[in-house]
Amino acid sequence: MNPSSPAPLSRRAALSLGLGTAASLALAACGGSGSGSSSAGPQKGAGKLPDPPAFVPLPKVDGAIVSTVDGVPPGYVTFPKELFTSTSAPFKGVKPVSVFQIVWGNAPTPLTGNKYWQALNEGLGTEYKAIFVPADAYDQKLSTMLASNDLPDITEMLPTPASDKAIRQGAFADLTEILAGDGVKKYKNLVHIRQDQWENSSINGRIFGVPVDLPYADMQFRYRGDWAAKLGYPDVPSSPEEFLTVMSAISKGNPVSGKRTWGLGAYPGALRIFLSGMFMVPNEFRLDAGKLTPALDTDEYEASLEYTAELWKAGAFHPDALALGTQEAKAIDKFIGGELGFVKTGIAGSIYEPFVGMYAKNPLIRAITPPGKDGKFTFPRTSGWWARTVIPASVGKDRKRLEEVLSVIDYLWAAYGSVERMIGSFGKEGVTYDRDPSKKGAPLPRSEGAMANDVIGFSSWTAPFYYYSVGGEKPIRDAVAYCEKMVQNSVANPAAGLFSQTASRQSGVLETLEKDYVNQIVTGRKPVSALAEYRAQWHKRAGDQIISELSKALDEREGPS
Repeated sequence: MNPSSPAPLSRRAALSLGLGTAASLALAACGGSGSGSSSAGPQKGAGKLPDPPAFVPLPKVDGAIVSTVDGVPPGYVTFPKELFTSTSAPFKGVKPVSVFQIVWGNAPTPLTGNKYWQALNEGLGTEYKAIFVPADAYDQKLSTMLASNDLPDITEMLPTPASDKAIRQGAFADLTEILAGDGVKKYKNLVHIRQDQWENSSINGRIFGVPVDLPYADMQFRYRGDWAAKLGYPDVPSSPEEFLTVMSAISKGNPVSGKRTWGLGAYPGALRIFLSGMFMVPNEFRLDAGKLTPALDTDEYEASLEYTAELWKAGAFHPDALALGTQEAKAIDKFIGGELGFVKTGIAGSIYEPFVGMYAKNPLIRAITPPGKDGKFTFPRTSGWWARTVIPASVGKDRKRLEEVLSVIDYLWAAYGSVERMIGSFGKEGVTYDRDPSKKGAPLPRSEGAMANDVIGFSSWTAPFYYYSVGGEKPIRDAVAYCEKMVQNSVANPAAGLFSQTASRQSGVLETLEKDYVNQIVTGRKPVSALAEYRAQWHKRAGDQIISELSKALDEREGPS
């Protein structure tokens, strides 16, 4: 994600809502039935790359806030007056490059009327031939494209069972030899990708795509501390008991005159991740003495589920919470509209409107981390990557063309402070933006509405993640600090990067099973003791086979001790 743009859309939109972790953990909270490729953090031996690509830290830029915690994006409180060049672009003699990518909002304006797209083509020295696909049609379009074997030069490949299968069957180029070790140094921006990101996105110890940057923690939670204070609770909740008291009080205490309010909105959604963190629930699996135990089987999971049922019984939830669990954008609207007292957004989303202005005006809308017992909590660490940027095997057979396509990807990966990043994020000075002297020369888009749609295809899904906001220095520092705290308390999935065919095949069955039991337990239609039956069914239907397959893959990956 590239938060330099004032309109958080595309990959920005997903991550401004904090969807990076939420999507990858859709099955994690019900016991960990996924392949583990997208929801876990770095592990010893993950990917088993014998010679991972070299790593060079990002260039130093004035005003940078660079965390010492791995997986925390840098923040930039000023915009550089002088830009550096990170590639040899414009590239001469390079044929147009076709790109298949997701659009999360409205499709960009066609090239003839899109000045941002035109600026990108000018900067590249060749045509960026975008193939835009709406997010809700991605799976279908990708399947059709794979079946036809008519693949573009670059594909934005989300980590799904279908995409993993296509990679394993040889549809995409193996980039290991060209990028391993010092080979990556030819690409001055790709060299800033951390080695754990290469390893976590690798398959069977091989590199099949350039990982798209994702922080280890990408969610922020906030609550209406002003409402809580009005009801007699001025302090940030520091325990599960205090959190229950405050949320139920917001639902029952009428903190807003003449308006019905509720403490909690969407469930399960990201709220389950927050509540699981209070009770230190493992990230999909726990590895102890070489044995994988699903989170579902742990005492921590049971304690979290029982606590959630208590929250529901106490009246803390909105009556439509289960429906809102799959419509978290609506829950955010209800929070902004003064109906809900708790919200999850992306950390990046907190430094953009409407949130940055809302929080500046009312500092009692407070950021909160899971209030676990004795101040301890956990958060499921992401893998550090959002998607792979893959190249078809047919292109991989032509070394010259392969290097041309990689050069374009390298351009799109340009860092903050570079000429290439300015073009990718803002277009061309004097055409799409001007420098704002009142904000230390920050780029001021000439048309924010156009920028919201037209720049998204070119800066949002390949660029390194960072925090930048026209809201000033404080929200940027707050974002870095919050991310640090979440990452420092994050836990990795020991099955990171492992593949289970059964998990892939039975994911829908396990999702339905989870809904049948967990939602009914939470809402009081089943007792907490029904968890034993749910566990038994999970193991019987697919869980035991999943554990067996992942354990075997883990042994093969780790090798002899």
